Amino acid sequence: MRFASSVHTHTTFCDGRDSAAEMARAAAAQGLATLGFSGHSYVPRDGFGIAPEQLPAYVAEIRRIARAYAGQLEVLCGIELDTDALQTELSPFDYVIGSCHSVRDADGRAWVVDGSPENLAEAIARGFHGDAMACVAAYYRQLTDFVLALRPTIVGHFDLITKFCEKQPLFDMESAAYRALACAALDAVLDTAELDRTAKRLEEQALGIAERVRKLVEENARVQMNQEEYHQEYNALAYAYEKNREKLRRIAKQKQDKTDRRRRIEVFLRMLEEKEECLDFDPYTFVALVDKVVVGKDRKLEFCFRNGMEYSISDTEDIVLS
Repeated sequence: MRFASSVHTHTTFCDGRDSAAEMARAAAAQGLATLGFSGHSYVPRDGFGIAPEQLPAYVAEIRRIARAYAGQLEVLCGIELDTDALQTELSPFDYVIGSCHSVRDADGRAWVVDGSPENLAEAIARGFHGDAMACVAAYYRQLTDFVLALRPTIVGHFDLITKFCEKQPLFDMESAAYRALACAALDAVLDTAELDRTAKRLEEQALGIAERVRKLVEENARVQMNQEEYHQEYNALAYAYEKNREKLRRIAKQKQDKTDRRRRIEVFLRMLEEKEECLDFDPYTFVALVDKVVVGKDRKLEFCFRNGMEYSISDTEDIVLS
């Protein structure tokens, strides 16, 4: 099985174990087409992420690697923006991952949800008075508000709050209450209503520009206008119209992307609901669920799932690693 790309990665610039250069070398050796670096944005509360003074060095290093691997490996410079980060300047980055790593209680206190099972248990007990579903609801509400405001390229580990449910089930992921909260958040994130409203507004602006062009041409035909002024105004209107159409094309693409994502997620969820216990290896399910597998020198396998969960296998003597 070959992965075409990986765009949610971390280096020694934040909490990763390998340098960007080492990761690029490994990606090229594995035959990846695209490697995106998404360093954590800085969260002052925890002192976590790439400090503001280190960002220029981070961007410069990724750009240097991109030049070094030009024609062999596409290298992108991204950032994983947290709900509590202060980063506002996004122009240096090729893409943005929007993620929620903490949840705020009614008093505004932030509780990290992916630190450890004990941290999450404390958040539920102290921040939400033992009401796990209230904690889950606050997490998805915070994530949804953030994504709709930021409009990131990628939503990171959407259901990160379930990371420790396999080891220490603090709430039932299969319950109707949890599924209702998660699905409502998913619907909100994938909703295209705002895009539709923006497209309608742009269409109305385009009609207005077209009408101004028509009147300008008619007036020039009826009255001898100063041709230099006429061409200046005509070109300005033509430029405005083309910029308007460009925005409309981008919105159409965004809407199609959201529609396609929704369709893929619905198909995948339906497959999971209809599928009984999986006894045979299914490459499609594997790619959909697993973000990466780390192979240790001691033959230990560490599976990192896309929702943030991790699972390790120590006894791999009978497994052929290739």
